[in-house]
Amino acid sequence: MEKDILVDDHSKATRSISIIRSLLNDGSFKNKHRTASNFFSRKFKLDFVTVVLLILQKSIKPLQLVLNEFFKKLDNGVLVTKSAFTQARRHLKATAFVTKKAVLDVLYGDENYEKAWGFRLLAIDGSKIHLPNTQEIVQEFGTIKFETTVGNNKKITGEHGYALASVMYDPLNKVVVDACLAPAKAYEVDLALEQLKHTQANDLLLFDRNYTSYIFLASLVKFGRQFTGRCSKSSFKPAQELFKQYVTDSKKATLTASVAVKNKCKALGLPETITVRFVKLKLSTGETEVLVTSLLDNEKYTTQMLKELYN
Repeated sequence: MEKDILVDDHSKATRSISIIRSLLNDGSFKNKHRTASNFFSRKFKLDFVTVVLLILQKSIKPLQLVLNEFFKKLDNGVLVTKSAFTQARRHLKATAFVTKKAVLDVLYGDENYEKAWGFRLLAIDGSKIHLPNTQEIVQEFGTIKFETTVGNNKKITGEHGYALASVMYDPLNKVVVDACLAPAKAYEVDLALEQLKHTQANDLLLFDRNYTSYIFLASLVKFGRQFTGRCSKSSFKPAQELFKQYVTDSKKATLTASVAVKNKCKALGLPETITVRFVKLKLSTGETEVLVTSLLDNEKYTTQMLKELYN
């Protein structure tokens, strides 16, 4: 069985490489992902394919060393400076690396990928990214104020370039299904709602307590997506009640949009009532967690199963 899996993985890797090779040599792909039609139009040392391949290496070595090693392998005696590479890279759009044909289409092209109870498992989360504090980056993504304490309790305050990343990840198959980088002050739930267009009917979404709002859950119901998320102690009333109880429990509840939320539901075409299940868990640390899920059958999806799933 293990040998079969390795052979299958090798086959998928071979297909991915073949697709990447085909894309890089496709004139329309180059035209779509260069900043202007006059770039990468002549035969230079740093042509379109070379620049893409250099970036795909994702090396942590010094850039000049990477360039020296790369061109040494080509055995053409060409030397390229990191300044020349930086200039060439500016002519390449980031969209060249967004295409999903080479990874996702290959992985999900058949049904032989890892699932959880028949679902494709997707975990979604947001994270602040500290960016270089250049004028262009600050204009694009904005800043976040900071305060730090140094020796003798001296406080230093200021602002620095930041962005908010939102990633939708398949933890069983270890692949990113979608990712985006937004301004620092964007709302991660809004980014997640936009990313729902990259989900499919057999998906089961996992998320932490920052996402557990009525709008987000109702959006998942509207899309027909299954979900399991963590609740905060100040979230829905049934979750609050479970936090106060001493026993581990699981119960269904019908949630109704508040007066303040109903208008937004109408505007978005969302249901004003949804039925969910709340599950109380006791962790090994003694901490209590309450999950909210669309998996209503507590015999088919037991409390222990949901605990392992969220963990």
